Amino acid sequence: MLSSAGRGQGILIGQMRKTKPFKWIILGISAACLLIVALWIGVIRERQETPEIGERGEEELEVIFRRKNTEAMGISQLKAYIEACEEARDFEAGEQAYQRAIELTQGKKSLFMEFMDFKFGLADLYLNSLWEYGQFGEGVEMPPGLRLAIRIYDEIIASYPGSELAAEAQFRKGRVFHNELSGYWNTLHREDAIREFQKVIDVYPGTDQAKRAEQKLATLEREKYGR
Repeated sequence: MLSSAGRGQGILIGQMRKTKPFKWIILGISAACLLIVALWIGVIRERQETPEIGERGEEELEVIFRRKNTEAMGISQLKAYIEACEEARDFEAGEQAYQRAIELTQGKKSLFMEFMDFKFGLADLYLNSLWEYGQFGEGVEMPPGLRLAIRIYDEIIASYPGSELAAEAQFRKGRVFHNELSGYWNTLHREDAIREFQKVIDVYPGTDQAKRAEQKLATLEREKYGR
């Protein structure tokens, strides 16, 4: 027979054996609850710090855009990337992509129209960047980007004389000096605009560009008298 002390020790050991698994179960459940709460808090914070794209400001959208290496891109990829650059208003990246696209298409007859589209597109990019950064403000005579755009137009005029491409380039030269977004700029360069639009009419008569140039000259005349 066991002594009373022995029986008491046996009961205590039995209770410990029963209690130990229960204690680990309680600890496991508690840890799981804490983990679920932590994950839920993290999800809430992420939602608060990262609003939907529609709610983000323009500056935040620009951060999303990432520049890419254009060397390995094909023509279709470059077109898509250029569009993304313009939407993000990353004019430096857009310029590099345009120049790469021009390199790939230059001198290839089957890609001639793509080549011309890229040439005109690059000139437009230069002009759009000027408006974006307000470089057509008071006291600005000839920003660098404007010179680059005009240089492209002059290259097209010299390379394809008498063509519709040359007529379009000449018309766009006139449009450089007359832009509906800047009354001051138009006043400052009114005579330049008249000169360039008149060249379209004189050199490329009967073209669609000549008709558009006549409309521009009529607009300039009305602006002169404040009508």
